[in-house]
Amino acid sequence: MKKLLITIIAISSVLTACTSTNTITKDEMNQGWYYGQQDEQKEGTPEDWTFLEDGENSKWIKPLVENMMDY
Repeated sequence: MKKLLITIIAISSVLTACTSTNTITKDEMNQGWYYGQQDEQKEGTPEDWTFLEDGENSKWIKPLVENMMDY
């Protein structure tokens, strides 16, 4: 029983980690941007956010942040 419980907790942790990396976080929303490639737009990203191509530093950004140098 203990082994089964540990397995369930481990699977749950993996699923949570996978989900959280594919969904925009509150911190990213407040920050106004997050790193990612064009095909890595996170679930929940507002429709008005745009993709900014910059190689390894590419990111999804909200419009008002686009002209700021804080990212």
